[in-house]
Amino acid sequence: MATAGPCDEYSELSDTWRSVKNYTPPLFCDRGLTAGWYRFTGPAGDRIPTVNPGSLLRCGTTAPVWMNGPHPSIADGVVTRQACTFWTFWNAVEPCYNSWNIQVLACPGGFYVYYLTPTPYCSYAYCVENAHDTVDATVTMATAISNRRG
Repeated sequence: MATAGPCDEYSELSDTWRSVKNYTPPLFCDRGLTAGWYRFTGPAGDRIPTVNPGSLLRCGTTAPVWMNGPHPSIADGVVTRQACTFWTFWNAVEPCYNSWNIQVLACPGGFYVYYLTPTPYCSYAYCVENAHDTVDATVTMATAISNRRG
């Protein structure tokens, strides 16, 4: 008998405050999140953005967490990606100020599951967007680094 995998056994996160379009308090954090497989559902979004949110105080937190790297295909299986926190110091933008590894899996039902761990600080929370949305005023990490060198 086959055992169920992450595409069948996950917890759902459907908090509306996680949306990349959310700029309003109160501020939340994922420091108390239990490590495990999660699927994002609901109106806030269904996936972690792969570009930084472009500013602090988005996604219902001080430092929004985004994913550095593309979402996998089903054929890729479980992949490891870098979770990054967006931060700014004065006029310096740090698109990946703090980072840690997460895992991502594309599921046959057309959704993703993520193996998430608690964030290292309470000012960080995982962001979400809808697959068909784009984040306004975003800068990819490569562009931000290139601009800092130029």
